Amino acid sequence: CGCSDTLAPGSVISDGPGSYSNDEYCWWLISGASPSVSFTSFSTASGDNVFVGQFDDATFSSGRKDLVWLSGSPALATYRASSTTPALQQHLKVQFTSDSSGTASGFTA
Repeated sequence: CGCSDTLAPGSVISDGPGSYSNDEYCWWLISGASPSVSFTSFSTASGDNVFVGQFDDATFSSGRKDLVWLSGSPALATYRASSTTPALQQHLKVQFTSDSSGTASGFTA
């Protein structure tokens, strides 16, 4: 998967073609006034997960707010950063982690 990528709004996030590999760790950064991520497909093996979190800065060091931890085959949804000051830039981190116990088809957002 494309790791440690900063994405423009409207970009596609994916673990890559086909099933993902064991022991993967990847993350993507989406920044903007109200960044969001919409999952269009999702299937991970037990022990593998995707985290979506909101941060106040692009280094993920302040203002952490966990939006969701996803695993298995959850309902497809959109997750959006929220701010009491819409003019401030917000940052979403999408993080994918897989263990060594098996794989699945993965996800696209």
